[in-house]
Amino acid sequence: MNYSQALNYLNSFIDYEKLSSYNYSDAFKLDRVERLLERLGNPHRKSNFIHIAGSKGKGSTAAFLHSILKNSGLKTGLYTSPHLLSRHERIRTSVKGEEERCITDGELAFLLEEIRPALDALTEETGPFTPSETSSPTGFTFFEVFTALSFLYFKQRKVEVAVLEVGMGGRLDATNVVHPLVSVLTPISYDHTDKLGKTLSSIAAEKAEILKPEAAAVTAV
Repeated sequence: MNYSQALNYLNSFIDYEKLSSYNYSDAFKLDRVERLLERLGNPHRKSNFIHIAGSKGKGSTAAFLHSILKNSGLKTGLYTSPHLLSRHERIRTSVKGEEERCITDGELAFLLEEIRPALDALTEETGPFTPSETSSPTGFTFFEVFTALSFLYFKQRKVEVAVLEVGMGGRLDATNVVHPLVSVLTPISYDHTDKLGKTLSSIAAEKAEILKPEAAAVTAV
């Protein structure tokens, strides 16, 4: 699979970042992500993670932590969304004294080819994405595929700790399959109220689902 073919394959998955109207609880399923990762050898269990959710400042917090960890001498990964110019910006690695690097065209194509058999097999079992008013969508999403790809990349690059920024919410976000060393909640405010709830309590409850037993938690007022 060359890079052009890889992009075409990646773009075949539904991208909710480009849609405004959908049922949040129906669209995202963590068990779907977990089944894919199991077929890939559970790469998300081979690295250490710091997991960040919140309404404001989570991207900046992720960047700060990535820099701190890198300059502490650790081989560090960073997974963020959305991207500004290229999807490659979402998956980065850094080592002290070296320039930060994004995943390359060739690496992206190689990893997509590696995970495609598992994706195709699971899609055949569950059915592709089919928008319907009467049933929940079952197919993989772009974000789920890219998140799984990032876990595999961090494992293959032998990253010592990776910083993960939640895409939206927390409870059903594809990144929420990890058991992190530290969970971080940045300030909570009214965001995605049509998906996460109309009150600060309901929004905070969605984001607080990244907190895990026996993992440190850091929260901001």
